[in-house]
Amino acid sequence: MVPLFLYFFVKGELLSTIIVNHSFLFVKFYEEKRITFCYTADIIIYSIFMTTIDTILKNISESLTGVEYAFIGSVNLYIQGFAIAPRDIDILTTPEGIKEIDRLLAGYRTKDIYFDETEGRNSFRSFYMIDGVEVEVLGNVNNLYRAVDGLLYKRIIPFKDMGLPCISLEDELSAYKNMGRTEKAEMIEKFLKQRAL
Repeated sequence: MVPLFLYFFVKGELLSTIIVNHSFLFVKFYEEKRITFCYTADIIIYSIFMTTIDTILKNISESLTGVEYAFIGSVNLYIQGFAIAPRDIDILTTPEGIKEIDRLLAGYRTKDIYFDETEGRNSFRSFYMIDGVEVEVLGNVNNLYRAVDGLLYKRIIPFKDMGLPCISLEDELSAYKNMGRTEKAEMIEKFLKQRAL
């Protein structure tokens, strides 16, 4: 399991949370030198986690050559330059594509393909676990939040030494607005405005 981290300032004190194998370790640091050490440890853990995400993205990209798909959600934002750490990896594909992806990622499967009508998804879904990171695949049939033909407008985004298929930020913005995820929508709008300057 890949370690994750969160850290917060609480009433002037640094509360460092290190998550390892879903166990939570809470440590308060009061002395300045220990606060510095804690912050450094968090950065190291963050770097390890993001290196793992990058490696998984590369493995997925190589495994899914020839399959119609695109990265969506937080990992899409990360690929396109947002300073965020995605918790998982979301992939959008077609009803036919999800079957091919399931075959190619069978060794990582944690949940078989099923049809999900809840909360307007109206899509096939499947789940995988790669190096401790959950990967969700959505085979869009009639999703209320994402256009059925959205893959026609995907973009190949240069990322590290790869070219990764991603839904455009404009389409991602529309999806977050449709889902009522105002915080993410506002973040994308701000990013697009800054990029246009």
